[in-house]
Amino acid sequence: MRFTRGAARAVIGEIHAADHALDVDRFLALLAPTVCFQLGSQPQLHGLAAVRGAVDGLFRSLAGVEHALRDFWLGERTIVFQADVTYTLPGRPQIVLPYVDVLRMSGQLLVEDYRIFIDLSPLMAALSDAEPRPR
Repeated sequence: MRFTRGAARAVIGEIHAADHALDVDRFLALLAPTVCFQLGSQPQLHGLAAVRGAVDGLFRSLAGVEHALRDFWLGERTIVFQADVTYTLPGRPQIVLPYVDVLRMSGQLLVEDYRIFIDLSPLMAALSDAEPRPR
C-alpha cells in the first residue's frame, strides 16, 4: 500500500492532536498492538502497555505540547516527517526542539514501528527540576 499525501497528513495530524490533548488513550489508539516505539536515545519499547507507561509519564510531567510540521516524505509503508515540538512545563519557559519521526504503518493504518529522532536533553534537564502535573 502506498500512502497519499492526504492520508499521511491525516496520520500526522492525529498523532499531533493526541499529543496536544496530552491524551494517552487517543495516542495509543493510533498504534498497532505489537508496536515498537523509540523516543530519542531511550530504550525501545514493545507493545501498548510499555508505550502507555512511558507516554503517560511524559504527559503527566507537561503542561502542554504543540507541534509545527515542517515537511514530510512518503515511502510504500513509511511516513517520515520533520517538525518542531514545543514543550510547556508548569512554571518554566517553553522548550522548542526539532525532531524527525519515522513511522512504518500496518495495512490497517496503525503505526507498527515508531521512531522519534530527537535530542531530549534540554527537556530532561528541565523535567529533573519540575513537579509532575496532577492527574
